[in-house]
Amino acid sequence: MREENNELRRAAGGDIRWTLEEWEAVLPQHIRDAFAARALIASEGDGFRAVVRLGFAKLRVNQAREIVQRVFLTPGVQAILARDLSEPEQHRQELVERQVRIALYGDDTNAVRAFQMLAKTCGWVQGPEIMVQHNKQTIFALVTEKNARGEIEAETVVPSFLEHEPGAATRIDSGEHIAAALGSAE
Repeated sequence: MREENNELRRAAGGDIRWTLEEWEAVLPQHIRDAFAARALIASEGDGFRAVVRLGFAKLRVNQAREIVQRVFLTPGVQAILARDLSEPEQHRQELVERQVRIALYGDDTNAVRAFQMLAKTCGWVQGPEIMVQHNKQTIFALVTEKNARGEIEAETVVPSFLEHEPGAATRIDSGEHIAAALGSAE
């Protein structure tokens, strides 16, 4: 089982570990700061777990402390951790920049999602215009064409079936055949 686990780690690149010098040489500072802040937040503030999450080898305590200080105590990481996230409008530019980075450099699924979000945000894609009406009208109002105040316009002719006032019930002649079938001879 351990052998299989180690083989899977090698296949996934899990056996590749950063040194502090490689970390500082490969990536620009602002990207390192963003990764470091994200790893520290994901590790719930535990710097030792965060350096492992970033890909540093499991180290002795003294080595890990040096890495934690050099990676997480930079002004960029501290600025990211200290910023107030209560006003999203203040961070709009940063949010859009991050979506652009994801759209350009993320895996296919995340890149497509980020691009779709950017397209909507930037106005490149317009949503369909939807007409919504909340008019509560009765059939009487529709047939008689009442105005907004519920009044019938003077030139509107009310259909005769709407003018009928109900009265006492009267029998309607249904013809000889139906009367014979019902058994009533009137």
